[in-house]
Amino acid sequence: MILQQKDWKAYRVIACCYKNLDNYAEARLYLDKAHKEAPHLRDPLVERAILEFEQKNYILTIYMERKIFFSKT
Repeated sequence: MILQQKDWKAYRVIACCYKNLDNYAEARLYLDKAHKEAPHLRDPLVERAILEFEQKNYILTIYMERKIFFSKT
C-alpha cells in the first residue's frame, strides 16, 4: 500500500487498529511514522503519550509530554 504525503491520518488509524489488537510495537511504529509525515501536528505525539501511559511506561510518557510541550507549533 502506497500512502501519499497527506496520509498521516491513515498511519494514525493503522496505529489505532494495532493498539486494539494488542500489538503495541506496531502501534508505536505507525505513530512515529505519522509524526514524521506531519511534524507540525501534535496529535501523533499525544496518542503516543497516551499509549505509553496505558502501558505504564511512565518514563516514555514524561518524555513524550515534554516533547509535546516544547515543540515549536
